This record gives sequence, structure tokens and C-alpha cells, in this order.
Amino acid sequence: MKSFVILLALISITLPITAEEPLESIIIGDFDKTFHGFSLSRGELVSVNIEEEFLLPIEIDFIFDLPNGLGMNNEDLAPGFSGTAGIIDLGPIPLMENTDFPEEDFNMYLMPEDIIPGHSYIIRTTDTDHYGKIHIVDINAEIESLEFIWIYLEK
Repeated sequence: MKSFVILLALISITLPITAEEPLESIIIGDFDKTFHGFSLSRGELVSVNIEEEFLLPIEIDFIFDLPNGLGMNNEDLAPGFSGTAGIIDLGPIPLMENTDFPEEDFNMYLMPEDIIPGHSYIIRTTDTDHYGKIHIVDINAEIESLEFIWIYLEK
């Protein structure tokens, strides 16, 4: 498995994040063309067989879908989504920087203009028991791709 696990200490209502090093970058294409989502726990792109599956599998945490942006696998976002994933923009900080973040106020999606190269984002996974961080390397609307580095975290 490509991911490594980091324990988080629960302090008040924030979780400090620590990690040793990021994994390699991932490039995800537009969902309507690739039918791929990203799984933080598996550390890889996960294919969806649209003809057989009407729901995003629970292991998929988010999809990249232009012109809509970055959609979390959250059943309140769209029919066919099966989880409770969410995302918060942490701003222009390095992926590995320790960060406190709220346990509430997660968004279900980011519009394309809110996906900013150089920004890091905390993601609550579909099961709400885990977290991950992604750092945007590049968004390319012309070829409809998103490049990011990431880490997976456990409480």
C-alpha cells in the first residue's frame, strides 16, 4: 500500500497534523472521461464502472469533474454519492506543515476557481474517521487534469 499512516492527537476541537514526507504526485483526469476518483486510504485512483455501479464506491473520497470542480464523495452533494467526505482550504502552506483545523465547516465541493495551485486542503474521508491533506501542484483546464501531492492520516 502506498500510503502511510500517521496518528493524530485530538486536542480540544482541532487536530494537529504531522507527517514525515509526501508521496509522489497524482494526476487525476476529468471524471466524465476517466471515471476515476481518488482514495486517500488506498493511495490511488479508483475506477468506477458506470454501467454497473450507480454509487461512487465508499473508498473514493473525491472526484475531479469540470466544469464543476472538485467534488467530495458526500451523499448530500449529489445522487449516486455514498459518503460524508468534506474539504477545507488551508491556504498557501506546504503540505507537510503542521496545521490545526476545525472539525466542522467542511465543504462538499470546490469550484474550479477555488482549486488554487500552491494551496493545501484538508479532506475528511467518506467514513469521517480519517483525514488526508492534498497540496495542489497544477490544474489544467485545457487537458482537464488536476495534479496534487497528498498524505493520509488516521485519528
